Amino acid sequence: MNRCSEASLGEPLPGTAPTRRFWWAVDHPGPWPAQPLVESVLGELASWVIPLAGRTDTTVLLTRQRDPEAPRQVYFADTWDRSLAVGPCGPTPPDLAPCPDTVTLVCTHARRDQCCAILGRPLLDVMTGARESSHIGGHRFAPTVLVLPWGIVLGRCAADSWPPVQALGPEALPYYRGRTALEAPAQVADAEARRIWGLGLTENLT
Repeated sequence: MNRCSEASLGEPLPGTAPTRRFWWAVDHPGPWPAQPLVESVLGELASWVIPLAGRTDTTVLLTRQRDPEAPRQVYFADTWDRSLAVGPCGPTPPDLAPCPDTVTLVCTHARRDQCCAILGRPLLDVMTGARESSHIGGHRFAPTVLVLPWGIVLGRCAADSWPPVQALGPEALPYYRGRTALEAPAQVADAEARRIWGLGLTENLT
């Protein structure tokens, strides 16, 4: 069977990142159906998560940690000002506190597209501290990685390519789909400028 990730190998990556300013990563153990942001799946989280998911500038992802016993958390990222906040996951909107860390998410959403699980899980296995997530966008570029609060999206990032890529330096440019704070043409320009100047993905262009 020819998977979508194989059929799209000739398609350039820059300019393909989803365009969203705000991202929520909500710990939810699953299972995740193809469309998981519904009351029957979310349960007690539905009252505050579903309204967030209805905003055009916002994406809500469901995430899973490696340790099922770890406290469930919620992360909120504003990719315009590159800020990240964290709070406890529960039936009411969380009290968020600034978070100095980054959060790395790998799409493993099998019921949305098998490419994400088949290619995403081996990548997750070689990463430290990453979470698996529901559909990020662009399963034809699996495995797909989202780094918050930067809003950096990577594609076709196989497990054996991760060690030099994880620092998000110039070595990550061949896998760079774009920043979610930018529209597609600006994502392409951003990627090209970084290639010409030899800049990593977290370095400022100015």
